Amino acid sequence: MNENLDQLPAVAEYARSVGARELSIHPIIGRHLVPHDFSQELKANQLRDGFKDALRSKVAAVQSTHLSIALNVLNPDLDPHPRLNHTPGYYSPALPAGARIYSCDQSPFESVHILASGNVVVCEVHDEVSFGNLHENSLHDIWVGDQYSDFRKRYVAGSVPECRSCVWKLAYLPGPLRSTIVIAEGMTPQLMRGWHSHDGSDLIWSKRNAVLTLGNPGHKKRLRIVGTLPQSPPGETHSLHLSCNRVPIGSIQNDSATASGFDKTLSLPHGWDRLYLEISTSHLFRPSLHSASSDSRDLGAGLSRIEVCD
Repeated sequence: MNENLDQLPAVAEYARSVGARELSIHPIIGRHLVPHDFSQELKANQLRDGFKDALRSKVAAVQSTHLSIALNVLNPDLDPHPRLNHTPGYYSPALPAGARIYSCDQSPFESVHILASGNVVVCEVHDEVSFGNLHENSLHDIWVGDQYSDFRKRYVAGSVPECRSCVWKLAYLPGPLRSTIVIAEGMTPQLMRGWHSHDGSDLIWSKRNAVLTLGNPGHKKRLRIVGTLPQSPPGETHSLHLSCNRVPIGSIQNDSATASGFDKTLSLPHGWDRLYLEISTSHLFRPSLHSASSDSRDLGAGLSRIEVCD
């Protein structure tokens, strides 16, 4: 808040003194009315330009004297130069015509909010619109129900007004559907669901279940996939299963105690012009439980490249 910006240097100094390497700053979020005056920080539900300028300036000043700590402001609205292109990324301004939403911090494909009343809602912005109540229906039935399905379609199309103006959305401009995905070239909206954030390397990790899509204008009937499969649990085999347009097309196994790279070509049963690919792994791998890594993500498989081929 505006009234505690001057406390940031002391907080950073305390973080340094206890050995912290990262300090996350959460500007106030405008939601329902609360008994406090946020007029210096907010205009409606958006951060005021003056407050954003003051926060940027304070963070820059503190960062210059605390080089050992990474200061992260966890609100995309602080980005002074938001960009919109074919690569999904945070875009805080209102979504322009033709752009689409890739995901957000509370994706309707991967998260759900349950209120104390039992009402199931999409997120805190939409908490007054219930898609069902757990006293009347199961969570599964609500999750796969018509209301949720319709909302998801409108969400990705960018036609939900509240989502179009939400600062937490990842958006992109649609481009031609490619027949090859090379992770080293950057993130792509063709990696549709179930992927961890891309860190800029030549590998992206899936969750246990993930989906992607490829174009196939030449109606080719072979698929090449290159990546990494984590180690197997003791006495078991770690498997990666693939299906295309709901038809199983093969699997990849790793029965070793270390991660194993793979480069495999699979046959497609038909030369579909668009491929909807689902991958799933038999196990999850959390690096922080099996090594000195601090990575606490649950990983499925690592993908480097996937393409249709002759």
